[in-house]
Amino acid sequence: MLIGAVGDPLNWDRWPEAERLLEPARELFGDDTPALGVNEAVYVVLDGDELLAVATAWLSSLGFAEVKLIGGRDHRRWLKELDEAIGAAARDAGAMRLTAIGRRGWWKTLKRLGWDRLGEIDDFFVFSRGLMHGQEEE
Repeated sequence: MLIGAVGDPLNWDRWPEAERLLEPARELFGDDTPALGVNEAVYVVLDGDELLAVATAWLSSLGFAEVKLIGGRDHRRWLKELDEAIGAAARDAGAMRLTAIGRRGWWKTLKRLGWDRLGEIDDFFVFSRGLMHGQEEE
């Protein structure tokens, strides 16, 4: 399995496929939410030629990074490794926390990966985890 960032996602030959994987998450936040915002990185999970997952992340100047959208199939195969890859890139860029907003159903899975549930907005939770020294905050 290969997990990493795409250097120029909008010119990547698989961007249309990646965008389709992001569509369900994008729709949760409204039709005017772009699949890829300004200054967002795109991370992908490939198993051979199969595109399993795509995530977008944005680095804040306030010391955190936010996973904006994520979509894919069979998250049990790749979520931990994708979380580690995004976390390492964010930490290397100076972020101290990783945040995300997601459906309630993600809580059980993210909790096992060291994420905290910070609050609730409508039908979504705000999640966060520390990025100190490659480990979750104690």
